[in-house]
Amino acid sequence: MRFFVYVRDVDADCYPEGLARAVHFAYLSSDGVKVPVNKNYGILFAKGEISEKNTIVPMGVREPKIFAMEDGKIGICGERVLESGDSDATSAGKLLLWTTGDLVHFEEQGLVEVWTFSTYDLAESLEIPDTIAQEAISYWTPIRAVACEYEAEMEVYSEAELDNVRVTVHYNDGSTSQKKVAWEKSNLAFGTPGTLDVPGRIDRPYFQFPLAKGYGDPVVFPWEGKWYYISTNDNLNDIGFYAREAETPWGLFTEGVTEI
Repeated sequence: MRFFVYVRDVDADCYPEGLARAVHFAYLSSDGVKVPVNKNYGILFAKGEISEKNTIVPMGVREPKIFAMEDGKIGICGERVLESGDSDATSAGKLLLWTTGDLVHFEEQGLVEVWTFSTYDLAESLEIPDTIAQEAISYWTPIRAVACEYEAEMEVYSEAELDNVRVTVHYNDGSTSQKKVAWEKSNLAFGTPGTLDVPGRIDRPYFQFPLAKGYGDPVVFPWEGKWYYISTNDNLNDIGFYAREAETPWGLFTEGVTEI
């Protein structure tokens, strides 16, 4: 199966320079369509540098290439540029290099002299063994729900009992998860015996993209009963790291959330 590497066009509103100038991957489907992996989001990013003023200098990649190596591994290289896309004088005559055996786990080799690549066939695409390609596609494809399992009939005697009913959601990777349901209760009278069809939908939060504009290298994690968000803030010239605390993941991105 043929895999491609590329960078995306910059979209100041939805996909800024720091995201667009990363190495993206796509594969050629059986019907000849180029299909992005990882939801068309970058997979390999150039490491930034620290300036003399102790601020982060973001870097990007230009004209990425993919190639087969003599040890059976796959190489991905590209010219390192500034986040703006301008040439990076400090890396002149060198290319960024990553190596991988499975297109899932990558080893960054840093900046390597251009002449090192003279024996390789650098190209925008490479034929990958089907077993490696399929495993990589599976890994980088977001998990999606494929079926729901629930009791067709059940007895409940109170609103609290109904709220405790869970639906088992099955995902395309074989995993399952128990989900709450938002039931339509307007026509229910729990004190009156009877049989009713009760519509409901799986209760899940909605997150818009992007969650926060002008932030880089975000990390979201739970700790001691609360949720935290840590990132750099491009709106403040990448000086330092900034943290948010909330009771829920979506609370981290509500308007007016405290940031320190």
